[in-house]
Amino acid sequence: MREAQNYTWLTAIAIVTTVTLCLTTEKIAHHAFPVWSSSPSCYDTRNEAEPRATPNCVYVKKVAEAPPVIYHLNGCAHRTNIDCTRKDPGTFRIAVIGSSIVLGAHLPEADTFVHLLSTEIPQTAGGKRVEFYNASLGGGSSPQWYVERFNEILAVKPDMILWPIVPHDVEVEQEPGPPPPAYPGPLGETRYALVEAWKARSMNQAMSVVSGLIRTNLNQTSSATMLEHFLYLSPTEYQKVVMADPAEHGFLKARFDADWRNHIRLFSGDAAAIEEKAQSAGIPLVAFMIPDRGTINMLSLGSWPDGWNPYELDNELRRIVTSHGGIYFDILPAFQTIPDAALDYFPVNDHPNEEGHKLLASLIARELANTSPLDLRGVGSLETISKVEK
Repeated sequence: MREAQNYTWLTAIAIVTTVTLCLTTEKIAHHAFPVWSSSPSCYDTRNEAEPRATPNCVYVKKVAEAPPVIYHLNGCAHRTNIDCTRKDPGTFRIAVIGSSIVLGAHLPEADTFVHLLSTEIPQTAGGKRVEFYNASLGGGSSPQWYVERFNEILAVKPDMILWPIVPHDVEVEQEPGPPPPAYPGPLGETRYALVEAWKARSMNQAMSVVSGLIRTNLNQTSSATMLEHFLYLSPTEYQKVVMADPAEHGFLKARFDADWRNHIRLFSGDAAAIEEKAQSAGIPLVAFMIPDRGTINMLSLGSWPDGWNPYELDNELRRIVTSHGGIYFDILPAFQTIPDAALDYFPVNDHPNEEGHKLLASLIARELANTSPLDLRGVGSLETISKVEK
């Protein structure tokens, strides 16, 4: 009897100790990696078919791995201080389109590569001032958005369109499907999952639902972010994480699976539509790929296992863009010569940090200057660009 009581007490002490440690760790992690925002976002993406940004909007957002950042959108709902309604004479304006990395997510505007490029390439050899205009439609924006809202890009009077493509831009390309289920009421999806577990026909099915729910909620804790942050600082450990999730990083495989082949097919259709609209407007379009942290980490390590190839998606994007008459250049090879380049990205958030944007600005400027169809060193007119392209 006494042994049973002792066992009960020891079990209770162990549970209380474990819970206390978990709560203490979560409190420390929440203090070290806080997340908050000052107001609703300027970007409304609840309706994927009609995403909207609010003109002349200001808000502050703090993500776990970065300081608070002020986002200010101009009168055309773009994150730039440049006036979208007018262009000074003698200006060669390059509109940069894309999603969250182009937007400069989690950094002040002055530290983003789009802003820094104006310093890297101040003018053409013909004396025109080069102006890089951030025309990003916001984080998560898909190529389909640019197809449907291309007139908004033309409205800022660009002389050229620069399109940095990230792997997620290709991944978001999906066939239209049924809308996601709604989970109204308190606890929303969590309550729905628990009800499904209760209705399950077998204990194994119920446990699977509950364990999945627990994993989902644990992954959203500050403790999980903190642990992942420090684990992902190790290049070798991070490569293991990337390779352990081929569904998330299928674009790094030497041969794409059926899902990624479908993503690429859909992306190719939207890329063709974007390029056709640019050509109809007489505006050259230049594209390149900005690698994600997993790609850069693999390139920096200098080797990758059989079945993997960090250049495969870049090669495919080059084929797509050039086949539709666009111009494409590469910045990927440079990362093989930069040790620990993955440290220039937020480990968990997977966006470039301040040093990453400086590096991107430098690499992009070099390739723009060396891309003969643009020849920003000696060309200031679309006529010359057109002649070189032909």
